[in-house]
Amino acid sequence: MVRKGKRSASASSSCGPGNQVLLLNLSGMLTQMEYQKTAVDAVRSIKGLRLSIINSVDEFVREIAYRPLMVLVFDAGIAERKETNARRLLRDYVQNGGFAVFCGLCPSFLDTYMYNRLFRDAFCLEWERGGYTRSDHVLSNLGKKMGVDLPVSFNCKASMLANVDPAHRLYTCEERPNDCGAAMRRVGAGFIAYLGDVNNEDATVQILARICEWGVKTIPFLADLEAGQPDLSRPYDGGIHEPAIPDEDDDDDNDDDDEIYYFGSSMAFLAKAMKRSD
Repeated sequence: MVRKGKRSASASSSCGPGNQVLLLNLSGMLTQMEYQKTAVDAVRSIKGLRLSIINSVDEFVREIAYRPLMVLVFDAGIAERKETNARRLLRDYVQNGGFAVFCGLCPSFLDTYMYNRLFRDAFCLEWERGGYTRSDHVLSNLGKKMGVDLPVSFNCKASMLANVDPAHRLYTCEERPNDCGAAMRRVGAGFIAYLGDVNNEDATVQILARICEWGVKTIPFLADLEAGQPDLSRPYDGGIHEPAIPDEDDDDDNDDDDEIYYFGSSMAFLAKAMKRSD
């Protein structure tokens, strides 16, 4: 697990690192894409969040050590071949309870090799590059269980994912039943989400904001569980339990280091549990 280090006073905030959201702009393209500004503003306006735009890998390496609440992978820079260490840090962050969302400019600039580096190689998922098309997307059972106000349906052009388990689809697409334009799943003790809209439609901005609001409520709640607050770790309503990601450098047969404390991750269960704890 990445450990916290000492931070200078100038880098601190009243929100604290636990409420910090990192928005990765490693390619520097965000300033050239005015149409993405609404998404950035929507996240920045969420009460209790402190948004930090990260413009270099060195800055990301420094900030991820302070365990931010979420990481918004807003461009494809982290999927470049040379950024193996950055991907490993993101993987470890998620595996140990963090939340990464691939969104914004990221889907537009990922080629097939980049998809593989991110999802197959870094996160050991079966997710692959799917179709690229405009289609209708309908809220899934997973989305309905999250306890936030997501659009029931919307239309957008998306760079879609293939090989997404139906249980991990935030939205379904009848026109392309084998593809998925918006997904979310458990990885280790954390979560990853993918929003494939390439044009930053209003509905996608709303979805991103609602997912961030969900993160504000859920990630600290899960951290409390890990710290020994009410034991809600048993699966409920088909809770999703994902395998730990093996360490790429671990050659021995001892799997103890790869064991993850699994939380009951059914969205319905979390929504009910958090409501009871209020």
